[in-house]
Amino acid sequence: MFSRLGGRFRFVNVVVVFVLVFAMSGGAFAASKFLITSTKQIKPSVLKQLQGKRGAVGPVGAPGPQGPVGLRGEAGAPGVAGKEGPAGTGKEGPAGKEGPAGKEGSPWTAGGTLPSGKTEQGQWAISGSAAEHEIRYVAVSYPIPLSVEPVAHLIGPGEGAGELKEASAIKSGECGGTVAEPSAGPGNLCIFAKVFTNLTGFPFNAVQNAETGSPGAGKAGAYLNLITLEAGAASGFGTWVVTAP
Repeated sequence: MFSRLGGRFRFVNVVVVFVLVFAMSGGAFAASKFLITSTKQIKPSVLKQLQGKRGAVGPVGAPGPQGPVGLRGEAGAPGVAGKEGPAGTGKEGPAGKEGPAGKEGSPWTAGGTLPSGKTEQGQWAISGSAAEHEIRYVAVSYPIPLSVEPVAHLIGPGEGAGELKEASAIKSGECGGTVAEPSAGPGNLCIFAKVFTNLTGFPFNAVQNAETGSPGAGKAGAYLNLITLEAGAASGFGTWVVTAP
C-alpha cells in the first residue's frame, strides 16, 4: 500500500498515518495533547517504513522546438601551407622546322656591303677663316661600305678646276650628271664641287683614303684635301656619289 502512495506522501499524510498506528498500538492519548511539526518527532524506523520506493522512469517526452541560431564564431587561424606537388611528367615537344630564308634587305643586308651595281650618294660642305695656303679637310663617309676601294674623282666647278684626273673622268663615263643629280660608273667615287671660294684641290692628292692616308678612296669613305689660295674666309660645298663594282 505504501509503495502505491509513492511520491504523493506529504507531511500531513505522514501525520495521519502516524496517529492511526499509534492508536492501534494501544498508546492512544487525546489528540489535543500531541502536535507533530517535524519529521524529527517520528521514530526513524517508522519514518523509513513510511517512505515509498522510487517509481519507474517515465517515457521520453516529445522534443522541444529548435532554439534560435547562435552567433557566428570568429574565423580560425590560417592552416599550414601544404607541400608543393610533384613536377609534371609531360615531355617537351619537338623543335619546329626552320622557316624559309627571308628576302635580301633593300638595298643591302645588315652587316654586309653595298651590292654590286648599287649606288649611294650624299652631300659635303666646309667653311671658315684660314691663313694663306692652309690645308683644309672635308670628310666623305658612305652609309654602306663597299667590298673594294673605288677609284676617286674630284670634279670642280665648271668640270675642270680641281679635277683629280682632269676631264677624263667625265669624258670616259666614270662620272656623269650634275651636282644636283650626280652619277658614277661601277667602282667609282665622284665628288662634285658646286662652289669653291678661296679653295682648290691639293695637287695630285685632292681626294685621300681615310683608312690609309694615301691618294684615292677607301671602302668606307674618303676625305677632301683642300688648300686656301690666300688668307681669309674660305668655303665650298657639293655632292658625292659612289657605285659598287
